[in-house]
Amino acid sequence: MTLDEFNFDVLLDSDGLPTEEFLNFIEKFEPRNIDEVYKFFLDFIKPVWGFAVSGFKLKRRYGGIRKLELHTSGWRSNEIIIESIIKNPYLTYSYSKYVKWTVGGHYYFEIEGIYPKNTKEYLRNRGLL
Repeated sequence: MTLDEFNFDVLLDSDGLPTEEFLNFIEKFEPRNIDEVYKFFLDFIKPVWGFAVSGFKLKRRYGGIRKLELHTSGWRSNEIIIESIIKNPYLTYSYSKYVKWTVGGHYYFEIEGIYPKNTKEYLRNRGLL
């Protein structure tokens, strides 16, 4: 499933938990390129991530690799989203890699590849560079 195939109007239900449709999309999302991975995490996961200011960190690393830290802060909605992300091989073993989990709900990913065209501008516009 691609970003173009999902209706992002219904991400959370009335209790603030991710909808089944959103979770199914996360599990079946097949990014076509690295730009879509950044777009997925920055435009669709970050806005619904509880305590995103401290729990969603995209850091520069080395050799074109960025480190993404997702901290659940004990929020059930974050934990449900992480469970779905981990079930998706494209987000854990392909364009991005699930590299570490530590006690307390701390998940670490690496997004590989030299920055694709427009990614630096995309990140700069979101205050991440």
